Amino acid sequence: MLARAAYLAPLPESLDFVEAAPVMCAGMTVFSGLRHAGFQTGHKVAVIGLGGLGHFGALYAKAMGGRVAVISTSAEKKAEAQELGAERFIHAQKESVADALRSWEGGADIILATPTSLEPITAAFSGLAPDGTMVVVGVGPGNLSIDPMVLIMGRRRLMGSPAGSRKALREALAFARAHGLRPKTRRFPLAQAGEALAGMQTGHMTGRAVLIAAGCPLSVGLQLGPYRISGSSVSGRRHRAGLECVSQKCLGEFA
Repeated sequence: MLARAAYLAPLPESLDFVEAAPVMCAGMTVFSGLRHAGFQTGHKVAVIGLGGLGHFGALYAKAMGGRVAVISTSAEKKAEAQELGAERFIHAQKESVADALRSWEGGADIILATPTSLEPITAAFSGLAPDGTMVVVGVGPGNLSIDPMVLIMGRRRLMGSPAGSRKALREALAFARAHGLRPKTRRFPLAQAGEALAGMQTGHMTGRAVLIAAGCPLSVGLQLGPYRISGSSVSGRRHRAGLECVSQKCLGEFA
C-alpha cells in the first residue's frame, strides 16, 4: 500500500503496534481534550469513568504533571485508579460527586467526562473550581442539563473535544514514548472478536481490547473501543475500511 506521508504517523520504535493502536484513538482523544481545556502543570483533573478513555485520561493527566481524581460507579475501580496515580477515588454511588470534588481544595480545575451516560456528567459539573472547565469526550444520547447559576457565578466552562488532528496524533504518540506510557491491553485473536465484544458489552473488559489478525502478511492490530465502529484516525478522516498502513505495517482501529 502506498499513502501520502502527510496522512501517516510514524510510530516510535519503543511502542509496539498493539500498544500504539489505543494511543491513536483513546489516547489522542484525551490528550487533545486536556490541552484544549487549558491544562497546566499542577491542575487538579477529575476523570469521570475508568474505561478505555478514562484509563488514558488518568495516565496522560498524571504524566503531564496533573493531580488526578477518578470518579466511578464501581468500587472495584479504586485499585486501578490508585495504580494510575490518582490521589482521590470518588465512588459515585456512595457519595455526592460534586461535594467530594469541592472538598478537594475547592474543586477540580478540569473535569474530563468520558462516559456515554449523561447523569454523572451533570452530577459532577458543580464540582468544578471557579474558572474550571469540563471537557466532554464521551458521546451518548440525550441532552446535558447544567444549572446556569453554577455556570455563571463560578465563570465555569463546558466544552466538547473530538479525537484530534494529525498533529495531535503525532504529539500523543511522541508523549507516550517520552513518558513511557503504556495502556493496559488485552490481546485477542481475530477469531475471538465476538468474545472481546461480549466482554465490552457486559462491562467486564479491563483496558483496551486489541485483535491480532493472524495470517496477514503484515502485523495487524485491531483495537476495539466501547462505542462504535469507525474509520482509523490515522489520517484524521473517516474510512469504512478500518485499516491503515503505518510504518510499513497494517494497523486497524475500532474506536
